[in-house]
Amino acid sequence: MRSALISRILITFVPVAASTAGSCEAGGRAAEPAAGIPASRFEAGTLSLVSPYVRGKIPVVLIHGLGSSPRSWAPMIEGLQADPILREHYQFWTFGYPTGEPILYSAFVLRRALLQARAQFDADGSDPAFDRMVLIGHSLGGLLAKLMAQDSRSRLWETISAQPADRLDGPAEAREILRRAFLFKPLPGVRRLIFIATPHRGSRVDRGALHAFGSRLIRHGDPLQHAYATLLESNGPDFFLNTFREGLPTSVDQLTWEHPRLLALCDLGVDPAVKYHSIIADGRDPPREGGTDGVVPYASAHLDGAASQLLVHGGHLCQAHPLVIRECRRILTEHLVRIVRRPDGSRAGASAESDRPEAGEGAGRAVPGREVALDRGADVRLAGALPAEQSGLREVGGVERSDDQGLFDSSDAQALKTR
Repeated sequence: MRSALISRILITFVPVAASTAGSCEAGGRAAEPAAGIPASRFEAGTLSLVSPYVRGKIPVVLIHGLGSSPRSWAPMIEGLQADPILREHYQFWTFGYPTGEPILYSAFVLRRALLQARAQFDADGSDPAFDRMVLIGHSLGGLLAKLMAQDSRSRLWETISAQPADRLDGPAEAREILRRAFLFKPLPGVRRLIFIATPHRGSRVDRGALHAFGSRLIRHGDPLQHAYATLLESNGPDFFLNTFREGLPTSVDQLTWEHPRLLALCDLGVDPAVKYHSIIADGRDPPREGGTDGVVPYASAHLDGAASQLLVHGGHLCQAHPLVIRECRRILTEHLVRIVRRPDGSRAGASAESDRPEAGEGAGRAVPGREVALDRGADVRLAGALPAEQSGLREVGGVERSDDQGLFDSSDAQALKTR
């Protein structure tokens, strides 16, 4: 089954650099996209899906990390689709992008792609599924997911200029890129985030080794380079701070421990209407606080205010770990509790005692201010290594059984050693 899924992933449907005009059939249904595998290096951010778009199914967007690709999500998607309830109520998308670009630029591209997807598939805003989106990010992808639920205010702009943004001069397209990368609001419709081995405060990996790894994959796109150069030329020498004028940063530059840009993102917090969960890997068995996955330390992956936090025994490339997949299944089931009801009237994943509707609860829509992540009382759990005798990820009599055999291929293992 896994090989069949990998051969199907991914069907490209919203290249953000292209117009979406004329992409729908008569009657408003999206034309079925042609099958194909996106290139390993993405010249522009691309949203992709496993199956044609289905109205009413909640989008779950999976965002890969540094030097990776959408293919890394194949075991995760297979595990999630094995659950009939999740398969019925969710559709799975991935976001592929050139991971060496500056973090805020990649987030801008993701934000634009998600807005274009809604404009294409739900132009009148009548599909409540688009108001329940879930983003799952691994490593760098987790930072992009977080940025979809943040309000920049003036905090990020002040890291590059002491002048007001409305005084920025230059070509319109270049100005739009910079403003939208540094000035933004939470993306409407995003209601839950899952962070997997995400370096909120950066990585303690030796900077030289990190740069050696990054130099093999980083090539700034021509449009970004051109926009950066024209903005420097169009504005006086005192408009931008020296840290911005010194050169266009890469994501590798910004992933170093306690980089000012990462700390600024931590200061922004997360929209209180969005719940978020942390899955953190630790090389020790049993896993515990204070460790590292070999790339991201616990001190960086931990985020106060998480609705839940799971520690698993494993390395940084843990998105295919069966316990990580199981935790994502649990969280997605929890996300359905308010909107999915069985024939007897009870909600999926809810006990009879917890099934009472809450005041102000809307059908299929998150209630503003209702889904507030708590600083205290978060669900913090530990998960050790799985028994070696288990094999496969499958449903047996309604009870999930899983293991980590065969879920990491040789390229993943080699990448982990490289990192």
